[in-house]
Amino acid sequence: MFHINYQILQKLSIHYKLILFFLLIALIPLSFSGGVTYLFAKNAIINKIKDYSRESLAQKGVNIEVKLDNYEDISFQLIANSEINNIVDLMVNSPHFFERYNMKNLFTQYLAGFKYGDDFIFDMVFLDPGQKVVYNLSDRVPQSFIDTPAFKQYAEELDRHELAWSSLLPVPDINQEKVNTIIVGRKITKSGTNENLGSFFIFLREESLNQLLNHELYREADNRPLNKKINKYSMLLSEDGQVISAPFKEYVGEKITALTKNHQPLAFQKNQNEIYSSLEGTRVLFFYQPFEHNWYILNVFPVAYLFKEIGWLRWITFLLLIFAGLFAFLLS
Repeated sequence: MFHINYQILQKLSIHYKLILFFLLIALIPLSFSGGVTYLFAKNAIINKIKDYSRESLAQKGVNIEVKLDNYEDISFQLIANSEINNIVDLMVNSPHFFERYNMKNLFTQYLAGFKYGDDFIFDMVFLDPGQKVVYNLSDRVPQSFIDTPAFKQYAEELDRHELAWSSLLPVPDINQEKVNTIIVGRKITKSGTNENLGSFFIFLREESLNQLLNHELYREADNRPLNKKINKYSMLLSEDGQVISAPFKEYVGEKITALTKNHQPLAFQKNQNEIYSSLEGTRVLFFYQPFEHNWYILNVFPVAYLFKEIGWLRWITFLLLIFAGLFAFLLS
């Protein structure tokens, strides 16, 4: 093959040989220089994204921890505040209907400030030791949901601890439409005697976590529709890979392995915090960080987003190659 090509070169006139020579002299160094520049720029972008993502994950973790701690503190006050604890005791155990009714009104007054100051609280519910609804602030969580296997499994987890967070649990609203919620529950005991009064639950809309995870996304979007192929965003995953919260609601409740079409779980390793993968046909780079409750915060960067800043470099290199080729041709 080389021998044939060499014969062809020998048959070329001196004019065409000069053209070929000048083309090689012009294009080879320029191609090499452009390729090296692009690779260095690509690595610089990746390193910048890694630094940004580490800071972003740490800050988002702090924001969510503060918010979740606030909800835990609300439930803790039912034990620590003796006046509220006594109201709960009478609401559950008083043999007199009107006294129980009055205690419910007082309990509502106490909780109303938390509920109406936070649009993301779906409901607050108190169950007696027999798992019957004693109190329901907004009447959004029916007894039928409390009797479902999913909630009973979560209640069993709470029985083994003083406090427990649920995974994603869809609750039917008054229109029988599913509302994705996350629940924090605490066992409530009577001050002084440790008598079991029941359990208190705060139902949070999934969207509350999404707003904390992706607040910059909504601030930058300026009412423009989100595009999963070009927008960076964050998701919250459970230990088994279920998507607890995400800006794209079709992801919520799905397993990350189903979205990546990977039968094996993502390899979350302590010495590595990034993974290249494909999400619904879009090439992405995942950055992740373990979080309390055995959850993971997952930053998602589409490759199109990663390299949009250096896309112009490829076009400039391509145009320079064309101009260099034309110049070499005219020079010869």
